[in-house]
Amino acid sequence: IYNITNGSPVTLKEWISQVLEIFDRPFKPEDVSEAKAKRIASRNDMMRVLPFGNKKPELTRFTAGYVARTMTLSIEKAKQKLNYIPKISNQEGFEAVRKWYIQNIL
Repeated sequence: IYNITNGSPVTLKEWISQVLEIFDRPFKPEDVSEAKAKRIASRNDMMRVLPFGNKKPELTRFTAGYVARTMTLSIEKAKQKLNYIPKISNQEGFEAVRKWYIQNIL
């Protein structure tokens, strides 16, 4: 498995913010402690077994733990084994996606 990125570290929060920014969508995340997010997620997990509960809750204990940590993917393996060299920045990639989206979807 290879992680293919431009090699620049970016948090999930930053990534979402950049993606939404190119589509002129405001991003106003609310900072919540990991402990509080996990309590909410646990409640969601319990509610999904009820007949009126959301069978696929947006926030689970797994996702609460995942988004609470700053993680970046390493492209070292791709560089070494595939001679991968990033050519564009995250922002350039986001702009290309925006242009494609406007031309092909809207």
